Amino acid sequence: MIQDDLEMHDKQLSLLSLYEVLKKNPTFNSSREKLIQFKPFTFLNKQKPPIAHEISRLPVTKPLLRPEDIVRMFPMDLITKCMAKVTVYQRKHSGVRELDIALEIVGLGVFANSTVALMKKGTRHSKLCKSFLVEENPELPIVLKNIPLLSNKAQVLDLTAKECLTDEIMHISLTKKFGTDPNIVVFAASTLGVVLDGHITANQSDIQLSMSGLSKEIVLFPVNCNGNH
Repeated sequence: MIQDDLEMHDKQLSLLSLYEVLKKNPTFNSSREKLIQFKPFTFLNKQKPPIAHEISRLPVTKPLLRPEDIVRMFPMDLITKCMAKVTVYQRKHSGVRELDIALEIVGLGVFANSTVALMKKGTRHSKLCKSFLVEENPELPIVLKNIPLLSNKAQVLDLTAKECLTDEIMHISLTKKFGTDPNIVVFAASTLGVVLDGHITANQSDIQLSMSGLSKEIVLFPVNCNGNH
């Protein structure tokens, strides 16, 4: 881990350079090379809960770590705990802004809440970059051009957003994205019938019957309103 940190310093990469990347409306091409360099902090033992402080009241024995001296990011679970501590602190101390709060990570140091927020943003962007890493299939254009135009398979072309997505394609897309989550069910939009002037043309008793057996926490309704999905 020490060697990795030394290499980051040699490359002049820190949370300050991460801030410079993210403030420029980053794209995959402009940010990936630097984002993938940042590794999470590794803790050998179970971490104690973060401790929230007001920056103006920090003792001299607890200096803030500067972004330019930090070359790693908190794991997402620790970031979530820090955010919760900030919320609790603000409830107990009315009028204290988020920017005025620091989080002490026992055994590691004291971090401004703005630094933790930067780590959260960096982690989110790093995760998004991974979504672009798909295997290239040079045969795909040929396969698409040989799809029978009057078959259901042709609906995959709707995903290019050249036309309005059909109910079936919206349902397939959402099911593919959320189908593995046991707390989410994707409702078939075709059950709603045609939505006209804010009114559903389908028989409401049929809709109630379709939903009567659902016990999920989240129910998604794919809807196409004037081309907005």
